[in-house]
Amino acid sequence: MQNLIIPALIWLRRKSPNIISASLLALLLPALPLNAASDEKTLPTAVIIGDSVCISGYAKYVKEMLKDKVDVKVGAATTSKWTLDGIDSGLKHMLGNGKAAVIHFNCGIWDSSLKSYDPDKGVFFEDIKGKRATDPAQYEKNLRELVRILKGRTDKLIWATTTPFTDCVGRHQGDDYLYNKIAEVVMKENGVMIDDLYSYMLPHQAEYQTPGNVHFHDEGSQFLAKKVSDCLLKALSGELKPEAFPINPDKPYTIEDRAKLTVLPPRGQKAVINPDPDRRGMYASHELQGKSLLVHSTTGWCWKLTSYDHYVLRVQVSWPGSEFPAEDRIGLVKKPGEPSDLIVEETDTELKVRTWASDGIPLRFLKQNMSIQWIWQKGMLKETDGLTRDKNVATLTYSYNPNEQFFSLPNGVELTGQTFKREYAANDPASYPAFYSNLNYGMLMNEVKPVWMELGGKRLKLGYPQGELIDLFVIIGKDKEEIAKRYATLLAGSGK
Repeated sequence: MQNLIIPALIWLRRKSPNIISASLLALLLPALPLNAASDEKTLPTAVIIGDSVCISGYAKYVKEMLKDKVDVKVGAATTSKWTLDGIDSGLKHMLGNGKAAVIHFNCGIWDSSLKSYDPDKGVFFEDIKGKRATDPAQYEKNLRELVRILKGRTDKLIWATTTPFTDCVGRHQGDDYLYNKIAEVVMKENGVMIDDLYSYMLPHQAEYQTPGNVHFHDEGSQFLAKKVSDCLLKALSGELKPEAFPINPDKPYTIEDRAKLTVLPPRGQKAVINPDPDRRGMYASHELQGKSLLVHSTTGWCWKLTSYDHYVLRVQVSWPGSEFPAEDRIGLVKKPGEPSDLIVEETDTELKVRTWASDGIPLRFLKQNMSIQWIWQKGMLKETDGLTRDKNVATLTYSYNPNEQFFSLPNGVELTGQTFKREYAANDPASYPAFYSNLNYGMLMNEVKPVWMELGGKRLKLGYPQGELIDLFVIIGKDKEEIAKRYATLLAGSGK
């Protein structure tokens, strides 16, 4: 009877979303006795948790494949939030106060779903132009909490990557990859084993997936079940280790292909560009060039953001008639390292950008006046007058916390309240235009010509010389020693 109820609930949810809400479905399914108690009491218990790709897809085949080997119990998931809300009661029902030999879990398809609101009907509906059900940053937080809870219920925890999907109602192709990358960071940091269903299914997606849908037909579900069953048996035998199934970020996509997947395309048509080298203008569009994010303004200015090692972010700015120079012919840093991915979330008013590490660099790129706000854990740094040019002299101006203090890199001499010119000398590290703040960030002006630094009067002002482009490295760390170490590594890669 239970095997009839579960698919019926899922079918009802698909056909009549107003009758049964997703949150109710998430709470109902874990509460149902999804499988009868095993007659063989000595069988190890495996719990598999997932959405309808699992519940009405591969779960029943996993149970068949592992019959007489593993007592498989199945729990439901929708978004990470609803899964988190119902996880304790679901585990209580399946395990009582005990532990499972292994838990295999996933949630992500619902988190990445795009929804819009109909004010006339008062309902949300799936819409390719809508907003994601779960913000990427919140998705990461929810996964961390799920991992914490699930680790209390098993010694063998496996994360199943979200299966691939194409553009369809309420789904944007590429979000499957993006949310998997977020999950990968969480799982690797917490020593969770990974069952990479995404890469396993991707070459066979056209063959097994229902057109215009995230689900798979029967043969596809059996195909996934074989992978899940093998993974559970390997985990139980000790053959599967946390590092055994890493997601390979460079396959099956090239770097150019991946660039197209990481960021949602700009909403609507691109703004008209009216070149003006002396005015920042407003937001026009953004794109990826390799792994760098390019943000274009309506006056032809371009901001280029590149992440290195998750804790170093390079910000370069060009204006009409200028180009970003080759990496090996500018400033102090000629070989900053290998670029890494950025997480970019677009809203109507801003671009939210962060490096991939959970404690990486977050910032907001405001569209109206093309200014950047740095969101530190201990405070915020805001552009006030922002970025200006006067007779080809470029200046960055920020307002900062009244209690903020500044110190020289690398020697730690206090600079708070000072205004001075830094003139670079090749053999004198004290002449390098770099500083760190007690808010646990540092900045290096990547320029060998004289630059200006004003660290007082409630503003932070950085001036670049005539004819030079803005080129700034931002470094973060848990303390000044960590910032200084990353600063030294940045320069060491350039032979300084």
